[in-house]
Amino acid sequence: MSQKPVGIVGGGLAGLACARVLHEHNIPFLLFEASDTLGGRVKSEHVDGNILDVGFQIFLTSYRQTLDLMNVSSLQLKAYDAGAIVRARDRFHDLSDPFRHPSKIFSTLTSSVGNLGDKFLVLKQRMEMQETSPHEFFSRPEETTFDHLQKKGFSSAFIEEFYRPFFRSIFLEENLFTSSRYFQWLLQKFSTGLACVPRKGMAQIPREIAKPLPTSSIRLKTEVKAVSPDEIVLKSGEKISVQKVVVATDQDAARKLVPVLPAPEEWNGTQCLYFESDVRPSWEKKIFLNAEYVRSFDVLTIPTNLHPEQSNQGSSIICVSRIFDGHEFNPDHVLDELHSWFGAEVKMWRPLQSYTVPKALPYVSTFHKKPLEIQKGIFLCGDHMSHSSIEGAVESGLEVGQQIASSLKS
Repeated sequence: MSQKPVGIVGGGLAGLACARVLHEHNIPFLLFEASDTLGGRVKSEHVDGNILDVGFQIFLTSYRQTLDLMNVSSLQLKAYDAGAIVRARDRFHDLSDPFRHPSKIFSTLTSSVGNLGDKFLVLKQRMEMQETSPHEFFSRPEETTFDHLQKKGFSSAFIEEFYRPFFRSIFLEENLFTSSRYFQWLLQKFSTGLACVPRKGMAQIPREIAKPLPTSSIRLKTEVKAVSPDEIVLKSGEKISVQKVVVATDQDAARKLVPVLPAPEEWNGTQCLYFESDVRPSWEKKIFLNAEYVRSFDVLTIPTNLHPEQSNQGSSIICVSRIFDGHEFNPDHVLDELHSWFGAEVKMWRPLQSYTVPKALPYVSTFHKKPLEIQKGIFLCGDHMSHSSIEGAVESGLEVGQQIASSLKS
């Protein structure tokens, strides 16, 4: 390269998005990723020929900036039906989005999860979200999600049996202390998009984003030890001259490389268990929310109801997940609870794999955008920069790439 490259540390979604912008502006770059794969925490694995995502993950079609980086048709996205199956008081309650499933409006309105007033508040809230600019949420009053829901007038029962189980599976925290601004932003994304999974698992998303990038500019299994505005030092001792540096790692690794950064947010973790069954436990293409007071997991999905090809043997794959509390899952307790859901056939389910991700998402205590250039020539991007979502990571990477491209062309 005749021109010094921009050094990008981290091959997650933010680093890849930044690289895409630089590549489109013909700005040379070198991306360094410590692991042997791209994508960061958006991972899938092949286990006995089955495709398993590492942790319960979904992609929303309202993540427009991420969609614009991919060939959507190649993802072969399939969506969960809008709404949820709520397990509360020892039975199932079917809640559907009446805008997308008009035939189920009566059953949703008459469901015993929440009262009629709660249902109309949901409809009002949904209509309001669709009319709000995404950037407007950054300037709204900020409080906890729980306080926000109470002030909106939702009943305690509805919060406990719908909002808490739904959003604890997204925030990965029990108390709904997450920023109300972020909650409203996400609610808009769910209201205007579909919750999908790619045919080959969530790891297909970073693979698609990385497709146009030159492989010669990506160095896997390469750990970075230190950075300065004009140099990257690898763990091996190699020193590489660069014209700018982008730190696109998670929040902990970023602070090690740039010690002047403030203390990072706490991490929210998750655990999931995968089972395989020869008998399909349900034909539903909805997410099952566990709203029982005493429970062994938080959410259940059946990925093969969307993509049968994710199973090697044509069987059903069931994923149950929960917030990580520092203790390991007990599969026997999970199966005992699922026995009450689906009957004796659960005893025939076969464990496939378990995953524990203690650092799955940064806790979002406040929803605002942080400065991208933290020192002259050193930029920061990642899902910890504004909000911990796929779109948040990509958006920050795009913004850093565009800012660098503008500065180099001026």
